[in-house]
Amino acid sequence: MEPIIRARETYTLPRDMIKASALAYWLSDEREVFVAEDNGEVVGTYCLRANQKAAGRTSPIVAT
Repeated sequence: MEPIIRARETYTLPRDMIKASALAYWLSDEREVFVAEDNGEVVGTYCLRANQKAAGRTSPIVAT
């Protein structure tokens, strides 16, 4: 994950995130993390977390 975070290819996490902060982020009680494996090799990851209100929004977006 470190090369991906540093390159900002997918995640919007700080490029200079230290290992302790990265582990705290991925292993926090606020999210559940899963990995995809292919023959025992990790080839992807994702996490689930509760929905969050978008910054600056006071109400949900409603399609019209």
